[in-house]
Amino acid sequence: MNEVMPSCLRGVTFCIYHPLLLGGGRLMIKIFMEYRIKPDDRLAYLEVMRKVYAVMVEEQKVKNYQFFEGTDQPSLFVEMFDVEALEDYERLKHLRCEAEPMIDDWVQGGKEKIHMWAFKEMKTC
Repeated sequence: MNEVMPSCLRGVTFCIYHPLLLGGGRLMIKIFMEYRIKPDDRLAYLEVMRKVYAVMVEEQKVKNYQFFEGTDQPSLFVEMFDVEALEDYERLKHLRCEAEPMIDDWVQGGKEKIHMWAFKEMKTC
């Protein structure tokens, strides 16, 4: 195995990765949304994000909802939150990116430029 491994990794012990599970054996899935808001619409966007927060936390039952603006890229925003199942991710992706996104009027390029990805956290042994 060392013959094909980069020299910086030779001698490092590897073990199989496994997904981080919640209590009860449920998989925790981290969702990232990314989009750029038109600079002239930034204040309107920030105002509607109060409603988005309420919808996501109270109605959609996501966990650990947060949103961020790029420090070196103003108007680039990322939302992060956790869901318990891929079905929740698919439902939210449809709701937030395809059906009637709450923010698409302010996104540069419209709803086609709202990107959403799901990740499972990995832990090593």
